[in-house]
Amino acid sequence: MSTRRYIISSVAIIALLATGFFLAVRFAESKSIINVLNKHSQLVKSLTQRPADKTMPQRKFDAHKYINGLTQMHMSFCPKRFEAAWLGYVQATERAFDQRTIRGELVVGMMGVATKSPSSPPPAKPPEARDEVESAWQNVERVALAYDVRIIHQS
Repeated sequence: MSTRRYIISSVAIIALLATGFFLAVRFAESKSIINVLNKHSQLVKSLTQRPADKTMPQRKFDAHKYINGLTQMHMSFCPKRFEAAWLGYVQATERAFDQRTIRGELVVGMMGVATKSPSSPPPAKPPEARDEVESAWQNVERVALAYDVRIIHQS
């Protein structure tokens, strides 16, 4: 009888350790996703906000700096599904840039859609470029949500 008790206790301890390990890995993956998305939000802010002293007008969106920032984000410890979704977003954004269709209003992130200044003429862009970037970003959001990471859109 005591051997049986030891076996049951051992199985329970192993199950508890496995659950703890799974939760620790899941937490690390979620934390990595949050870090990438927060860095993305900071990148968008740095490229779209007016300087704090408000002496200069709102910055013109620099798509080249945005794409460089996207490609330099470190994906270490992110789950492969998120890495694949992020890569899809980066590639869709690069294609839109290559077609000369990316503008500030095409950037989607935690801040929502960055807007262009009212004095700029509306860009001539095919709707499919915007659709592809938005679809890729929605996929990033879906995968992040699978890891219990929610993106809060700010205006």
